[in-house]
Amino acid sequence: MMRLSCIKSRLLNGTAVLGLDIGYSIVKLVELRKRNGNAEIRNYLFSDFDYNSSVPRSKQAEELVKGLLRENHIKTRKVVTAISNEDLIERVFYLPLSSRDKIKDIVKWEVKKHINFPMEEAVYSYITRETEEAEKLCIYLAISKRDVVERQIELLSRVGLEPLAIETKSTALNRLIQWSHADRAKETKIALVDIGSKSSVFVLIDKGFIRMSKYIEIGSIDITSTIVNLIHCSEKDAEELKMNIGIKEEVMNNRDSSPESLDFNIYSAIEFQMDRLISEIKRALMFYFAQFEWEGDPDIMYITGGASRIPNITKFLSRKLSMEVEVLDPVDKFKCADCLDKGSATHLSIAFGLALREVCK
Repeated sequence: MMRLSCIKSRLLNGTAVLGLDIGYSIVKLVELRKRNGNAEIRNYLFSDFDYNSSVPRSKQAEELVKGLLRENHIKTRKVVTAISNEDLIERVFYLPLSSRDKIKDIVKWEVKKHINFPMEEAVYSYITRETEEAEKLCIYLAISKRDVVERQIELLSRVGLEPLAIETKSTALNRLIQWSHADRAKETKIALVDIGSKSSVFVLIDKGFIRMSKYIEIGSIDITSTIVNLIHCSEKDAEELKMNIGIKEEVMNNRDSSPESLDFNIYSAIEFQMDRLISEIKRALMFYFAQFEWEGDPDIMYITGGASRIPNITKFLSRKLSMEVEVLDPVDKFKCADCLDKGSATHLSIAFGLALREVCK
């Protein structure tokens, strides 16, 4: 048995660290530096997978990381990365405060409940937090398989990187929100959705602690595919239409509802897939509220990931959810001389959150 890889360290002032997020369609890399107690951006980069290539995906990922390091002259070698949600089991459960002395044994028993492979192949880690509910501990538990972690470490070794930690995308997103919106995060219930290419991560955070994390198999690619089917265009054209036209206010306000309208068809494709995502989020919240008797909807939802750049997506989701919705763009909160030239980095939020693990210690 082993724990999720974690090497305790403390970066010196001026030292840089990498956050590496290998997604379904993009490899994302962020380089942050610790300076005078603050986090500064040195670089943020990404590179797309080629799905027409016969090269295995793992080999492509290796070559893409090597290329980003080499072509951008990145010398930093210490890195924090994340396990794919497809290879992860995340659970949140509660215990009486009196169980604190037995927490290790209880967690081990909890791990056994949720895996369908031998315990000796399990890799897990957990975080505990005393809640405001009377005499309760809240435990966030993450489980993966040993060989998944070992493959991740081997990939990092082959590209010449030194892993400081391998953690979950949910913890990276939570860290980013705690760092970028510290005052609000300490006092409010926050819903956070990272809409990736193939899937999304929904995280429910209460006063800085993860109360729920859900992997949802709906992503930006689903919107693109729906556009292709509706207007019979190429995937490349559909992607451009999604990001350039997006959600037109005239359509959202029912001033343009012609089936022959391009704007209407783009809106319909986005609405169809976003309604599916919203249904999964609502179902998860209802289950959580019923199971743990947790009162009150989240105060705000932050969205990030590539689909968060779709025009008017926040207005659309706010109307659908009857909730304040904002885009979480990490670049807005960092000191960076040339970030304006690089544009939005919402699709790199997880990579930023990973790098912050070391920089903000």
